[in-house]
Amino acid sequence: MGALIIALLLLLGGSPDLALMQQAQMRSVEQLTAGMHHDLGYYDGAGCGISEVLATSGPKTTADGIEAAWARSPGHAWVLALDYDRVGVGVARGDDGTTVWTVVMVRDC
Repeated sequence: MGALIIALLLLLGGSPDLALMQQAQMRSVEQLTAGMHHDLGYYDGAGCGISEVLATSGPKTTADGIEAAWARSPGHAWVLALDYDRVGVGVARGDDGTTVWTVVMVRDC
């Protein structure tokens, strides 16, 4: 999983932020059981702007595949094209192979 997270960070730009990485990881784990939903209030240290993108996939989907899916989605592509200063990525896989991808991006003041 570590290589997938690094690949997503490189694709998205911004500086990796340890606190955001931990929060995004916890969100991914939580969403395996609670279901997918956006909650920007979940994150601490939001700066002047915060965005979150989510995805769920099967066990064979790669970071490149998720990035390509987001690029095909006008709403996700627009969010990912904005400038951010810090990025956190979390990926969690359930026992059934379902994978939840969470990316949180912050623009500092």
